Amino acid sequence: MFFGRGSLSAGSHSSDDPSGLLLRLANMEQRLEGAERSARRSRLLLLAMVPILLLGAARQGPGGRVVEAEAFVVRDSGGTVRGQLGVGDEGSALGLFDDRGRLRAGLTVAADGPILNMFSDEGNPRVVVGERGDAAFVVLRDTDGAPRAAMAIQADGTPSLYLLDETMAPIWKEPRNQR
Repeated sequence: MFFGRGSLSAGSHSSDDPSGLLLRLANMEQRLEGAERSARRSRLLLLAMVPILLLGAARQGPGGRVVEAEAFVVRDSGGTVRGQLGVGDEGSALGLFDDRGRLRAGLTVAADGPILNMFSDEGNPRVVVGERGDAAFVVLRDTDGAPRAAMAIQADGTPSLYLLDETMAPIWKEPRNQR
């Protein structure tokens, strides 16, 4: 006991003996320092465990289960596919479908960059936004899926803008010296 009754007066040392009192005080200080180090280590261990526990709880989710798969399909109450998430040889993909089960938006992430497609009722791509390497682009397509406008920023920072006719021939472009 550190500060028990009689700890300073009991034993062979009397209260008149200053060297005995100093020895006891030094001994108590050592024990207190040891207890403080132990408490500090316990606090550090607890702090180190908190992130691990939080990561474990997040990984398990609210139901305590982890679900892993190469593909997930989400269906509405009528059984129509409304969403799909999957991984394949080319990368990962997310598809969102309308109430008739037609793909209306898709996001793919491949090794060379992400692409976002928005599709018409007929299933033709209408808007394409993407990145390939260090270049970024936006393509607007007509109802048949033919590109009619394109905008890009090349890897070197050079911008370009094209307006195309129905045969995909440029009717306007900037910079003008582009192909």
